[in-house]
Amino acid sequence: MKKLQHNSGNSLFLMEMILALLFLSLSCAACIQVFAAARSNRLRAQQLNQIQALTTSMGEALEGTDGSNGQILSLLPNGSRKSADLVWYYDAAWQNCEDSESAYEMVFTPATSSQEKSGSLTFYRTTDHKELYQINLSFPAYSEEKEDSR
Repeated sequence: MKKLQHNSGNSLFLMEMILALLFLSLSCAACIQVFAAARSNRLRAQQLNQIQALTTSMGEALEGTDGSNGQILSLLPNGSRKSADLVWYYDAAWQNCEDSESAYEMVFTPATSSQEKSGSLTFYRTTDHKELYQINLSFPAYSEEKEDSR
């Protein structure tokens, strides 16, 4: 009878160990998911910081010019014209690069009229052409004749 009690004590200890290992493995899985989410949030925040800086630059270039492609390209170099769009390519560190080496793409589609300088600015990830951010920019177009009559 003593042997039977001794075996049940070992069985109880073994069950406790199995439950402890199960709890530990579930805790580790949760921690890995938290760290993975933190990394993806950090990368997304870095992308949005760069996008914010480039959007500000594009807005200032559009506001400070007549909205023509040539003037915008003179203020934001390394871009290229693709049909009606202006396109800039950036590598993973958000430095200007060639199309074949790019990780990100900034596309400006102008829609300038006599009353308004405007356009759509869109950022893409080039690996899967996923849209990261899109904004419409618009500024009133002032002609020199209107400013002289004031």
